[in-house]
Amino acid sequence: MKNLCLKLARVEKDMTQGDLADAIGVTRQTIGLIEAGKYNPSLSLCLSICHCLGKSLDQLFWEELTDERVQQEENQVFAWVGRTMNILLPLSFLIKSLVLKWPFDTYVFELIAMLVVSVYLFYGYWRKGLDMERGTTWQGYLYLGGVIAGTTIVMAWTNYQTYGQHYTGIWDWHFWVVILIFFLSITGLIFLLANLLSWANKYRQKQMEKELVDELE
Repeated sequence: MKNLCLKLARVEKDMTQGDLADAIGVTRQTIGLIEAGKYNPSLSLCLSICHCLGKSLDQLFWEELTDERVQQEENQVFAWVGRTMNILLPLSFLIKSLVLKWPFDTYVFELIAMLVVSVYLFYGYWRKGLDMERGTTWQGYLYLGGVIAGTTIVMAWTNYQTYGQHYTGIWDWHFWVVILIFFLSITGLIFLLANLLSWANKYRQKQMEKELVDELE
C-alpha cells in the first residue's frame, strides 16, 4: 500500500525525493520504494525521515508500524506452535515405537507430520530467509541438548528393557558403549541438520539482500 502520508509531508516541506534522500543519507530510489509501499524501512530510517520532515511516527508510518506489530505477533504464535510440534511429534513417535512397541500404523501420522514440518522449515529458511539468530545462543543449545538427552534416555531405557538379560547389570560397560554410540550418532545427526538449515538460511538472506540492492539500483 502506498504511503501517501509520507509523500504529502514531503511535499509540504517542498522537498523532492532526492532532497529527502540526501538529507537522511539514502538513495532516491529508497524513498521512492517506501512511498510506493514496496519497501519496509527500518525503525532507525523511519525516525530519520520523521525528524527531517518534523512529523511523528504515527503520522507517517502508522500503518507500517501496525502491520509490523501484527506480523510479529503472528510470527511469535507460529514460532511457539512450531516449537511445540517439534517436541511433541518426536516424543510421541519414540514412546509409541520404542517404549509401548505399538504397530507402525499407530504412529505413521507422527512420521508424516514430522516430514511435513521438516520440509516446511527447510522451505522457510531457503525461500524466505527466516532469521535463525533470534534469541540467545544458550537457548538454542539448551533446546538441542534437551532433544538429544531426552532421545538418549528413552533409547537407553528401551535398550535395557529389551536386552537387559545380556548385561551383568546397569553398569555393564557393554550397555554404556551402546548408549555412547547412540548418543554420538544422534548428536551428529541433529547438528548436521541444524547446520544445513543455517546454511540454507544464510544463503537465502544473501540472495534477498542482493535482490534488494539490484532493485534499488
